[in-house]
Order: sequence, then structure tokens, then C-alpha cells
Amino acid sequence: MSNEMFGPGTPEELARQWQELEDDKQDALTRIRSEKYNFKEGWEKAILTCRNCSKNDAVVYDPDRAERHARGEGLVQDIWAEAPQAYREKMIGLRTGMWVCEDCWENICEKQNT
Repeated sequence: MSNEMFGPGTPEELARQWQELEDDKQDALTRIRSEKYNFKEGWEKAILTCRNCSKNDAVVYDPDRAERHARGEGLVQDIWAEAPQAYREKMIGLRTGMWVCEDCWENICEKQNT
């Protein structure tokens, strides 16, 4: 990516501008995911950090369902039956504090299969 997009500036200013773009991208992805999975008003957002590579990812969730899951009132696949597996994995990570991103999970599985 060229410097022309950002204009002149110190490396610190460029790093700040780059981080702002990354933050905007993450907010847009969260909005898209919210619309895709029909998330409702009143839901909460959490940031999960991959235990393997330290990459952050956001998850938006229904706090009532998360509380039911935290109390052990059902399995993740029952509480979020309509959600894709990757979303349910995030909800497990939210509860346990241990989450591995999809990229690292694929690498772990590949290593176990070789």
C-alpha cells in the first residue's frame, strides 16, 4: 500500500492512521455479521483473543443466552442451534476464556492429520 493514501507524516502518525483503518474494518465486519445473523438490539459485544496467535476478533451475542450457557442450562449447540459452528466456538471461548481463531484451528488440525 502506498503512502499516498495517508499523505505525509511521521511513522507514528502513519501507524495511528493504519490502526484507525483496521478499527473501522473490524467495526464494519461486526456490523455485517450482526446483519447476517439477525442480531438484535440489546446484544453485547466482546473481543476474543486467540490463545495461539493473539489475533483479536469480535463477537456480538445475546446476553440472556450467554447467561444460560454460563449457568450450564444447555449445550452451546442447543442454545445457539441456528448459529454456525464458528460462532458457537466463539461463545464457548467467551465462557471459558480459551478461544482459538479459525486459521489457527485449521493449522492445528492439519498438523494432527500429518
